[in-house]
Amino acid sequence: MVRAYLPNTRSGRILSCGAALDSLGTGLFLSLLPVFLVRSLGVEPLYVGLIIGFANLLALFASVPTGWLCDLLGAGRVWKALVVVRMVGYSGFLFVDSFLAYALLTCLLVPLDRGSGTAQQAFVVHSEPPGERSRSMAGVRTARNVGMSVGLLLTGVLLGLGTDWAFQLGFLLNALSYAALWAAVAAVARTGAVMKSAEQGERPAAADGSSEQEVDQGLSPFRNRRYLTLVAGDTLVLLHDSLLFTLFPLWLVSRTEVPDAMVGPLLAVNTVLTVLLQVPLTRWAKDHDGARRTVIAAVGPLLACCLLFAAAEANAGLWGATTLAVLAILFLTVGENLHSVGSFELSHRMAPPALIGRYLGVFNLGNSVQLTIGPPLMTAVVLRGPAGWIVLAGAFALGTLLMAAGARRSGESATARKEKIS
Repeated sequence: MVRAYLPNTRSGRILSCGAALDSLGTGLFLSLLPVFLVRSLGVEPLYVGLIIGFANLLALFASVPTGWLCDLLGAGRVWKALVVVRMVGYSGFLFVDSFLAYALLTCLLVPLDRGSGTAQQAFVVHSEPPGERSRSMAGVRTARNVGMSVGLLLTGVLLGLGTDWAFQLGFLLNALSYAALWAAVAAVARTGAVMKSAEQGERPAAADGSSEQEVDQGLSPFRNRRYLTLVAGDTLVLLHDSLLFTLFPLWLVSRTEVPDAMVGPLLAVNTVLTVLLQVPLTRWAKDHDGARRTVIAAVGPLLACCLLFAAAEANAGLWGATTLAVLAILFLTVGENLHSVGSFELSHRMAPPALIGRYLGVFNLGNSVQLTIGPPLMTAVVLRGPAGWIVLAGAFALGTLLMAAGARRSGESATARKEKIS
């Protein structure tokens, strides 16, 4: 039973273990930090939000130089270096005693965190066979969800102690979790699982039938119109992330009759379903065409969730609104997981093997842009009423169309033109 949710490769399982421990520390840190800042340092929540927003702006393009370095030096070396620097940086929170110290560390670490995501993806692409990359990446994401959940639960235990050193213990455990991740990455690299050609900047062999063979091997991602179209579409579809973590809690407490206490349980439903769905769904996205179909399939559940959220606002009553909210979360979870699995597969299938780091760096720009514009879009537009949900549904539909167009094989376009002429 458990094997159904694990990567098939040994290297994938090692990385998943390291990711779980890393995310356990992250869960502790993210939930302890706001309480520490407000209760122990007396920082106003408004200023915390401003610093996080500014740090996200600084990190907007962090994925691009990271991807370039992965191609130049090897994804393993770059990821290990980032993990070490982040471990040292997060250890600094043990000594934070002012708002200024918090602000400086946050502005330093958020760009490093963003770059680390690109290095992780490049490392998985280089360490796994083409047919196993999506499953291994999904295994890593699943492990991160499990680890994050455990970390959030442990936060309650530490806060229950009611002492200042509980914060220090949580920050220390987070810093040590990076050591576990570093050990996992080093173990995979040491066993030779990472392709030597990737570390030397050479071209790994492409899978049979992969679109990797169709791409100009020397084309910059910024000059590849198909890839940029894919990235633009992915940015729009990724708004499901802001929908879940920014809009949903605010929407539930301000626009419905659903009890405020349901926010946590409904988010937990999303987490549990993601753990259960992420790896099994990869069987539909093992190649280029499968990944494209998976991305297209994601739009149905995403559009359905928008309609259900809008209906829950329309005087549905307590039980009606609660039922519609639960159904909306279920459809949202299915849609986001289909998109996640398909988009990752396309992100590296459409990249020249010798430039995978650079292409993934550009692809991850979509997430950076979404993290910057998504929250204000949700609160300024979607939260205003049913019309806002129509706008969001339109964004999902347009994003899917762009991704499908960008991911269409060049041969399909030529065939379509010939048929039109004849």
